[in-house]
Amino acid sequence: MRKFLAAALAIAVLLSISVSRVECQQEMYWVGLNFEVRIKEDGTALVIVREHPFALNGTSLFGDEEVLNQLLEEAQVNQLYAALMFASSPEYVYAEIVDGPKVSMEDGVLADPLNKGEMIEYEGAVVTTVMVNLSTAEYVRELGQGEYEIRIVDPFTARDPRSWIDVMRISWDPNVEVIDASWKPARASGPSEQGEDFLLWMNYNEPSAPDVYILRVRLPGFAAGVAPEAHLSVRASRVDDAVRAVLSSDEGGYAVVRIVGPGEDQSRGVALEPGAQTTLEFWSDANPLKVEVYVGGKLVAEAPVSGGAITTYQRGELPKGGPLPAGLLIVGILILLVSLAVGRGSELEEQGGVELWELP
Repeated sequence: MRKFLAAALAIAVLLSISVSRVECQQEMYWVGLNFEVRIKEDGTALVIVREHPFALNGTSLFGDEEVLNQLLEEAQVNQLYAALMFASSPEYVYAEIVDGPKVSMEDGVLADPLNKGEMIEYEGAVVTTVMVNLSTAEYVRELGQGEYEIRIVDPFTARDPRSWIDVMRISWDPNVEVIDASWKPARASGPSEQGEDFLLWMNYNEPSAPDVYILRVRLPGFAAGVAPEAHLSVRASRVDDAVRAVLSSDEGGYAVVRIVGPGEDQSRGVALEPGAQTTLEFWSDANPLKVEVYVGGKLVAEAPVSGGAITTYQRGELPKGGPLPAGLLIVGILILLVSLAVGRGSELEEQGGVELWELP
């Protein structure tokens, strides 16, 4: 559950609108948050976000057209939240919206709006589905013997004590073997329900909601990032404001390409084909610029952007692509800054006393 005002304030800063004006035009309300993370046998995770707005007294606002439209517009930021579930920064993981945001009356959201220790089911939800490639995720760690640790972070609890995921469901495909599960901090509640292919947490308040959900799994044929012996190189050039980056890799996988310079920071995800060149294009008038390539959260290649002859394009013809458009990234960063200002601003750290929950 999160307050909508934090997002509204971030948008206000972005658009240079005064805070008082936002408060007058937008009444504060809560948003119920139900997340499902589905671990796929192909090495990806689907993050399905279901949201439902309600007033401070618990009354549903799903029939309020203005509120619903605003929630639909804000739902684009779920791409950022999904990325932050698997990495400390969006540039360290490939994430993209594959469905939605859309209004669904077939979905519902569970929340405890009045903090009575009882979940209320709200009919209807704004649903957004984000695909995350686990081979690029910073919080995926190889343990050896075909086993991996997957850390799934609640992007709300660590930044604002008033916000948390009300219901978290973690499920997995038949060929994914979950060996055990744990969570941090140890004082947080364990799963309310369990099955052969899922774990379900009902989080009635922030103290009971885990900051981190940890799985130890076996994923057949999975490899985290490009193998250490793989060779990856990047060349970069520009003509006027058109910047082209050309990647070469002898292994397949996913990478995040970033261009950085004075007042410029753009990131874009890309699939790598073994033995083939992959080309990405950006628009930027910043100078000087450099290109950085990240795989599995690690910087694996970089190069300065030099002047040179490349094919020029009309601005509207450049492919938009990529996991995090610059505007969305700015909005996300502003949201995090607002949350840090009003929340406890704690960092995720290694904590002792982890409870282990053995699967039957």
